[in-house]
Amino acid sequence: MYPELYTKCYTFGNDYAEVWYIIPADEVDYSLMRDSMYNTYTYRITIYSYEQKDSVIREGIKGIRRGKSEIGDFILDCYPIFLFPGRFSYNLVINLFGINLSASGEFEIASDTMSCYLSDLILGSKRKADTAFVRKGIKFMPRITSRYTNLDTLFSYIEIYGLVPDSLFYFVYYQIKDSLNQNFYKKEFARLKYDYIQFDTLSISLLDFRDGVYKLIVEIFEPALNFRMKREYGFMVKEVLPEIIDKPFAWEIKYLVSEQEYKRFLKMSRAEQIGYLKRFWSKRNYKEFEKRLIEADAKFSTSFIKGRDTPMGRYYINNGAPDEDYAYGPGVATRADIRHKGAHVDEPQEVWIYEIKGLQVIFRDTNKDGVYELVGFAKLGDKEKEDYWQNREEIWKYLR
Repeated sequence: MYPELYTKCYTFGNDYAEVWYIIPADEVDYSLMRDSMYNTYTYRITIYSYEQKDSVIREGIKGIRRGKSEIGDFILDCYPIFLFPGRFSYNLVINLFGINLSASGEFEIASDTMSCYLSDLILGSKRKADTAFVRKGIKFMPRITSRYTNLDTLFSYIEIYGLVPDSLFYFVYYQIKDSLNQNFYKKEFARLKYDYIQFDTLSISLLDFRDGVYKLIVEIFEPALNFRMKREYGFMVKEVLPEIIDKPFAWEIKYLVSEQEYKRFLKMSRAEQIGYLKRFWSKRNYKEFEKRLIEADAKFSTSFIKGRDTPMGRYYINNGAPDEDYAYGPGVATRADIRHKGAHVDEPQEVWIYEIKGLQVIFRDTNKDGVYELVGFAKLGDKEKEDYWQNREEIWKYLR
């Protein structure tokens, strides 16, 4: 199957345009380069003017280099074009490793008689390595195919021409609408004017976006001219499971939420559950949760119940290991019993001490089956802290 060539033409001020093209990584057959790290391909671009009934052709050779990730690269480049105002079409033909690829499109160069107008709206992604598109000091990677996943961040760029210094600000309104024309995102900004020509950008995480087709709408209002301008651009989002959802215990949130909340989670659709989990783990430390759950299984499991499902295990998962813990057999007093001259206990018992919280947690094996129930809490008050070291030796006598 032959690779596919994707193109997009962006128009700017001063009768300037750029025709961008991309051949995605998974469609580039680098094996045809054999052992070479560098090869060439030829191009031929034809620009046709509807008004002038005339055309111009540019041809040439470009190089392609296979990167460190081997077939993880892609071909991405552009052709700068200076033209007079009018409507045009283009046809691009690339001969890649002996295979001819072609794509066509249309564009319009705005008349310079317009007092205020916009460049085309450009969508892309912006990371440290994204340096393909450079304009006005902004570097980013155009998304020629307008395809994203919900793990991406959408970046948009637009230029504004003809701003008038009679007012301090211009206003920009960003909207994203879904396929049902319902608002999915809406923001308004007042931007300070500093030049006749300016650019405006937007960066938005797509984490909460589901599978579907969306449309970004950018509207600029110039108050000095009482003039509104608008551009829009469609894009697609493919929902993929973020890495956290694939973790072995990412769905085990019942140990961290209330019973009522977990029942609500179980009634959600799968898409809703995935969205819930993405938000849930973005606010919590999954690695620490996984560590505690595994430790709870190792410490508190019995022949008939997993440690994570025991009262001790659940408390351990939510609160972590205690600073100190004491185990007592039948007839042995707890630390609190010693202080208050209380009676001895009849069942095996453990007391967990959380010094920073000033809390002691009491568990008791009431059924003598190895599963300790949570039976109570006691605060470590000022008096208890004073008595701590005094009672420490006395406690250890019972533990030896």
